[in-house]
Amino acid sequence: MKNILIKTFEKDMEKNNLMFNGTIKLLQEVYMVEVDDEHLREVFDEGGVGRMMLRQPGWLQYYMMKHNELKALIDYVDCIMEEIKSDKWKSLTENSFRELNQTDKNQYVLQDTVYRSLKRVLVVIKEAERNYSAVVEAIKSQGYILAAYVRRDGEIV
Repeated sequence: MKNILIKTFEKDMEKNNLMFNGTIKLLQEVYMVEVDDEHLREVFDEGGVGRMMLRQPGWLQYYMMKHNELKALIDYVDCIMEEIKSDKWKSLTENSFRELNQTDKNQYVLQDTVYRSLKRVLVVIKEAERNYSAVVEAIKSQGYILAAYVRRDGEIV
C-alpha cells in the first residue's frame, strides 16, 4: 500500500509538474502543521502525568508512522533520481561524440531539469523528515521520564 505522499508525488510526476506543488502543499498543510509549536503543545503539555502516560504511546506510534511515510518518500525519490542518473550516464557513455570523464558526466546529469527539480523537492522532504525524527525522539524521551515516575508499587510518585 502506497502512502499518500508517494501517491501525490506520482501525480505531480505524471502531470510533469516539476515544481511538485501537490507534494509540497501536502507537506506544508498536513505534515509540517503537526510539528509546529501549537500542535506539539497538545502532545507534551496536555493534562497531568497520568493522562500523559496514557497518551504517550499513541503519540509515539502516530509520529513514528508519519516519520516512516516521509522516509519512504525519500527512498522513492532517491530511486527515481538514481534511475534518471543511470539513464543519462548510459546515454552519455554510448552516444557521446567525444570521451567524457566522470566529472563531465556528473555535470550533464546535474543539468537535467527533472533531476534538479527532484533534488530541490528532496530538500523540503528531508527537512520534514528531520522534524519528525526530532519529535519522535522527544516523545521517546518523554516516555523514559514518565516511566521514572512509576517506580514504587506501580503508582505515580
